[in-house]
Amino acid sequence: TVPQSSIAPLALGGTIPAAGFTLNNDFPVFSSMTSATVANGFIWVVMHNNLGIDLDSVEITLHDIGFGIPLGSQILPGGLTNGETDSVQFDLTGFTISNQMRAMSSCHTAGGTILSTGTQDISSAIVFSSPFAVSAATAAIPALSRSFSQDVGLNRSTAVYQATLGGGTLSISIANNTPLPSTVTLTLPDFIQGGLPLVVSRDIAAYSSSNVNVDLIDASLVPRDSSYPQNISIDVLASSPGSDAGQIAINQNQSFSVSAGMSGLWVR
Repeated sequence: TVPQSSIAPLALGGTIPAAGFTLNNDFPVFSSMTSATVANGFIWVVMHNNLGIDLDSVEITLHDIGFGIPLGSQILPGGLTNGETDSVQFDLTGFTISNQMRAMSSCHTAGGTILSTGTQDISSAIVFSSPFAVSAATAAIPALSRSFSQDVGLNRSTAVYQATLGGGTLSISIANNTPLPSTVTLTLPDFIQGGLPLVVSRDIAAYSSSNVNVDLIDASLVPRDSSYPQNISIDVLASSPGSDAGQIAINQNQSFSVSAGMSGLWVR
């Protein structure tokens, strides 16, 4: 908010001749990030004129303070009359932005009379679209989880409906290709041990992998898929506590991956 008293052409009130002035409004720092590449999103700059006089022209430039670059300029059609609120939209798709913005507003009044002074001002606010998607960022990352499924061929010449295994190994390779430490939980609903689906869980550090060999002796194989050729499902849940208050560089191409295979299966 900029008080009228700090705008030279308007400060004393009374009869105001035609005049122009510029406002630089710095928005608060987005403390949870340093930078972000916008995949899809808009910012609106919203202005409210409480100066006691009409503005017949307002041009707003959205300026990135951190990178020292303009992100675009827009004009409020028809200016901004006293008591009016209006906004302009900036498409930031494809921009890499920092954590602080500035609205640089070039204003003009055709003149008029300001009847009182002391409480008048002009204010601006910044509003993000929803959704506002980024493809990469250096930021504090909240807790997150991702789930997906992996199918493994049973590789038998006939379908299995239910069987107790005398032996066999399920070999699983889990890769955490992200900068976040994560817990990866694998559920194999087609294998039953102790009356429950087989579950394997591993804590995996950032940019690390883990190889898991599961002994399937005495497990029951009850495939949900009874059609031939059969696939066995592995349901994967990757969860991370995030980065707490710290900031890390992350992008949309980073991933979790699971590959699996079975060997030596035989039925009692």
